[in-house]
Amino acid sequence: MNIGSRSKVRGVTLVELMIIIAVIAIAATIAVPSLQQLLRNNRVAAQNNELIALITLAKSQAIRRNQNWQIEFVSNGFAWSANVRPPAGEGVDPVDDAGCPDIPGVIRCASLQGVSLTGPARLTFNNRGFLEQGADAWVTERLTLEHQGCSGNRQAREIEVLPTGQVTSQAIGCP
Repeated sequence: MNIGSRSKVRGVTLVELMIIIAVIAIAATIAVPSLQQLLRNNRVAAQNNELIALITLAKSQAIRRNQNWQIEFVSNGFAWSANVRPPAGEGVDPVDDAGCPDIPGVIRCASLQGVSLTGPARLTFNNRGFLEQGADAWVTERLTLEHQGCSGNRQAREIEVLPTGQVTSQAIGCP
């Protein structure tokens, strides 16, 4: 072993560091739009699932309690809420409305931002779980969810509620 020789230790030069930073910047520029699209897709999918759950709750309560129940939709631009209500005059158990204390008579609610909701103002289910439609019997009700910055084919969803109470959902393209 030669004691006089030194091992050559070399650090990173400024040019090498600038190249690494440039590569990271290019990769981030490519990844950020994809990440934003993924977040929009997930927001619409989550709100779609929440809305289907609320519709299903109203339908199941109508069957379980043998009386009409409704889900009411309130929308103003890109914010909406859905409120599940028992029939008029029906008392609500205080435990049931614990999730919606600011809205008397509502047992479940959802308030979701950044996604618009279009469709009927309310859906009413009868004691058999069918849509209560009056003179317009056997009409499928359609609700559309669309992300505010809709730019992909998974950022808009259409929910169909058949007259029999069956709920289906599918992704649709942005208008």
